[in-house]
Amino acid sequence: AIQWHDEARVFLERIPAFVRKRVMSRVEVEMARRGLSEVSLELLHELRPAGAAGPFARGSRGSLLARNDPTEH
Repeated sequence: AIQWHDEARVFLERIPAFVRKRVMSRVEVEMARRGLSEVSLELLHELRPAGAAGPFARGSRGSLLARNDPTEH
């Protein structure tokens, strides 16, 4: 199971509720892809779209979290 650092959870709570689950899912997919077991604040910043106004800006296409998930149909 993937563990979230406290700072990463606080950051996640700043993301609008209507997209939070999707962000969590995509972060966890990326963690599994990388073989990592802990989500840090630094990783969330790395995955954050460039120029995002909030934790993750709506409509950004510049990062993993903004891309379409190939597992979704």
